[in-house]
Amino acid sequence: MVNRRNFLKSSAAVVVGGLVANQLITSCAAPAPKKKVGLQLYSLRDAMKEDVQGTLKKVADMGYSTVETAGYNDGLIYGLAPLEFKKIVEGLGMKVTSAHLGQTYSKEKEVEVMEWWKKACGAHATLGVKYMVQPFMPVNDQTTIEDIKMYCDYFNSVGFETAASGGIAFGYHNHSFEFRKIGDKLIYDYMLENTSPNHVFFEMDVYWLQEGGQSPAEYIKKYDGRFPVLHIKDEKEIGVSGKMDFKPIFDAAYSKGLKEYYVEVEQYTNNDPFASVKQSYDFLAKAEYVK
Repeated sequence: MVNRRNFLKSSAAVVVGGLVANQLITSCAAPAPKKKVGLQLYSLRDAMKEDVQGTLKKVADMGYSTVETAGYNDGLIYGLAPLEFKKIVEGLGMKVTSAHLGQTYSKEKEVEVMEWWKKACGAHATLGVKYMVQPFMPVNDQTTIEDIKMYCDYFNSVGFETAASGGIAFGYHNHSFEFRKIGDKLIYDYMLENTSPNHVFFEMDVYWLQEGGQSPAEYIKKYDGRFPVLHIKDEKEIGVSGKMDFKPIFDAAYSKGLKEYYVEVEQYTNNDPFASVKQSYDFLAKAEYVK
């Protein structure tokens, strides 16, 4: 029979052993998962022209998980075969999930333009992107609602082509000019209401929408499901200007099924693109409202 003294010794050993085990479990616990923050590579446009692999390595080292390209030309991505570019990105632990590219359109050029898109679809299917986004549309003081309707029809056709070619979703990226009125209708609202939700999504640039006098969060709520992808942008680095309140934007976007978002930095403090892009990542990585 175990006497009282031996029993106490055994019990103490069990307690100490449990404490040590708990400390080991705590110290070996996996760190909190890294946030999935994407980068639009236009943010480092000059560096991407000079050193594709070196620039992408720096992006990965900053903590970014996904990238959106802005360097397509004649079947190549930043001058590289799509599969080669994909291997570089994935070898650095990131993924290429979206691409910016596009063509101006006229009815006279329709066959030529759609042939261009077919080739682009093939390249981007190889690249493995989920999204292809046109980031421009010609608008000036002479633009009519018929011109906007023509582009809506064009985007519907492109969206049908991208989906048929590789299951890629097609979207449109705004600036601020889409928030002009033609007659009594905002161009952006007209586009949202005259493109097919099945073939065209909208990649909202939250900064440019706000510069157009609108609320990003309210648009996300109003046009449910049309904004699965966002550009998170500020005047320069994310969070520095004080103009942008990103929390309600992220809250609304998550509630409506946000799939991807990409940082885009167009202007830089001290003319240092890499520092600005890293500062933007750090801001989002620390923000409690960003998942």
